[in-house]
Amino acid sequence: MSRAVGLFLTQAVVFGVAHTQAPLYYSNQNQYFLHGLAQAGVGDLDRDWLANTLDPTPVFTALVAFVARWLPEQTFYLIYVLVLGAYAQAMLALFDALGDRPNGLARLLFLTASTAIHAAILRVASVRLFGVDYPWYAQAGVAGQYVLGPALQPSVFGVGLIVSLAAVAHGRPGLAMLTTAATLWLHATYLLPALFLTLGHAYVCVREGQWRSAALIGLGTGALAAPVLVRHYVTFAPASAGVFAQAADILVHFRIPHHAVVERWLDGVAILQIVWVVWALAAIRGQRLFAVLMVGLLLAIVATLIQVGTGSDVLALLFPWRISVVLVPVATAILLGIPVRWLASWIAERPVHWQRRVVWLCYAVLAVLVVGGIAVHYCSWGYWVSTEPDGLFDHVRRHRRHGDLYLVPVEVPPRDRTSRGASSGTFLPPDHHQPRGPLPTGGMSSFRLATGAPIFVDFKSIPYKDVEVLEWYRRLRWAEERYEKNDWDREETVAGLTRRGLTHIVVPRTCVLSHPAYECVYDDPYYRVYRLRWVEVAWCDGPRPELGGGRQLTESIPPWEREASSR
Repeated sequence: MSRAVGLFLTQAVVFGVAHTQAPLYYSNQNQYFLHGLAQAGVGDLDRDWLANTLDPTPVFTALVAFVARWLPEQTFYLIYVLVLGAYAQAMLALFDALGDRPNGLARLLFLTASTAIHAAILRVASVRLFGVDYPWYAQAGVAGQYVLGPALQPSVFGVGLIVSLAAVAHGRPGLAMLTTAATLWLHATYLLPALFLTLGHAYVCVREGQWRSAALIGLGTGALAAPVLVRHYVTFAPASAGVFAQAADILVHFRIPHHAVVERWLDGVAILQIVWVVWALAAIRGQRLFAVLMVGLLLAIVATLIQVGTGSDVLALLFPWRISVVLVPVATAILLGIPVRWLASWIAERPVHWQRRVVWLCYAVLAVLVVGGIAVHYCSWGYWVSTEPDGLFDHVRRHRRHGDLYLVPVEVPPRDRTSRGASSGTFLPPDHHQPRGPLPTGGMSSFRLATGAPIFVDFKSIPYKDVEVLEWYRRLRWAEERYEKNDWDREETVAGLTRRGLTHIVVPRTCVLSHPAYECVYDDPYYRVYRLRWVEVAWCDGPRPELGGGRQLTESIPPWEREASSR
């Protein structure tokens, strides 16, 4: 047992370091860590409006809150390394099951090849040489969705579905049931992939006459996942049909069309990924796993066609195509295993010293991939974010006061964008990430977690309850209008800022405000920060302030009026 644990941990470290991770807190982490860090008492995040919206991932939030409260933040890196290790082990287990039992050399060759496909250094090389992260397409699904991302977030626990498939391949229905249910507990948006694969597994059991196993898989998985699914349904039930339809339209066609609109993501690359999956299924035709994957694929295709035919925003938000995040990497493991088995058989016929040289070559390749992963992380060869707001973040972090609420620049992408497809921007050079609009908005999605200060709204992080989505949209459009009109000195704008409880506004460096309500407290080559100097914010006990209670705004006499009255 201890040897198995040691091997797993070694494999996890090798694969995890070669894969590498983004620095905390990166991209989607700014949304999914917010609730947990707020619960842990980080800064004033518990006063942030978004932190007080309904939480779609409460189990993940509890994990984040526990780590933030009791453990070093580097623990988040360790957790993701373990998840990456589970992924690598599941891929190896699939290789073991789909063919004659491999020897140690074949397993080492597969592990080396699998690690190389996922290695950060080779993905960086692909971007530098070809401008495209080609290895990404062998591990990610369509519609810009994936299991393994740049950092720890709820979606990475989709690894549980890949583990469940490995369990199916090895005839362990109990493990498949547990890992499928655990995936849903950590991220309920895997509902349809989990359902499709569970139905596929149950179908195989029925076909083989294993009725008890089919019942265990279907009913057992349902029973284990029921509490979180019921909670999700009750929590996010429509406030009304009209409100829900508006919120769904905003999410599907405004906020995440790259994930939810088939016409946006279905391009040549997505078609090739589907062909990749079909090719892999053809390669294992007749095996137990074939039927499970085929049922899942067919159900996903039917559900996708229904969504396209009906235009249902609700079905679009259930992402029937999300099963591709499981099918594509599994297909990669299947197709990668074919040449690996052939090569291992050929090497086995060579002299012993040949085999030893191949073993050492594999170790050397793994070492290079590990060193490359470390270099990518520490040399900042990927995971680029704008450094423009670093000085601003440091200022806010040092001068943050209880009750502060910041308005930060927002830039909403045009709704009529015609670009299709989805690719990884993780390792693209910095100039690709430069904001194309007139505002220096790069890095603003990190404002909350970087400073511990609440903000009014941003485009990246969103709620999921329908009434909260509408409020987010109103906030976003109001903020966007302020920055577009640049009418900060108008009395109506100042009154609007005050009425919404804003204490500070962040504007581009070129924007100079002259209204006596503002006091410039910070400026750098990119930004200025103005404080609304006559607004005093006091907090009292009661409901969360951003949800309509507990907040008191006291407007003292503005300085210019006080000076006039004294004269």
